[in-house]
Amino acid sequence: LSLRRQRQMCIRDRAKGALDTAYLDAAGRTPATAVPVELGGTTLVAGVYKSPTSLGITGTVTLDAQNDPNAVWVFQTDATLITASSSVVSLINQAQACNVFWQVGSSATFGTDSDFAGHVFAQTSIQTTSGTVIRGQLLARDASVTLISTRIINDACVTVTPTPTATATPTPTPPPSGGGDTTPSTPSPTPVSYTHLRAPRD
Repeated sequence: LSLRRQRQMCIRDRAKGALDTAYLDAAGRTPATAVPVELGGTTLVAGVYKSPTSLGITGTVTLDAQNDPNAVWVFQTDATLITASSSVVSLINQAQACNVFWQVGSSATFGTDSDFAGHVFAQTSIQTTSGTVIRGQLLARDASVTLISTRIINDACVTVTPTPTATATPTPTPPPSGGGDTTPSTPSPTPVSYTHLRAPRD
């Protein structure tokens, strides 16, 4: 094999491995809130949502970040993801497409003029139709990604580091006559990162 061909195969294998990792990570996120098959007409705050059958979008599903640009959504389905013609995934209050993930156990199909947001990790295949706009990525593990007159947009993802909130220092309570320190201690929370869910674009 030529060096160029070897490099191409290396990039392919690395990208496939990253997709497998992202798919399994998204599929394993818990706890998940059960949702009906049809998401259209609903407004959802950040969280993990699961349908044991399929997911569909007719009309508009709204993702509300509640003014937190780091808000993350993970959608899980054991079967298909199907969007109707002219369906919309609407992002409001600083929600970002880069923080939306769709783990699809089978195939994903997008209807004509769908306006969709998020990274799609499909087990089988992905099919778009004319006029579809995708703000994110379309990645399939086992079969093809077929694009028909489709626009894919990958905007920069804004990550905001929360500003610590100043709190008053508690006044220590004098120890009882027996001695000992009674000043309470508060453990620091462990941050949770979702950035590794994003597969590389190599």
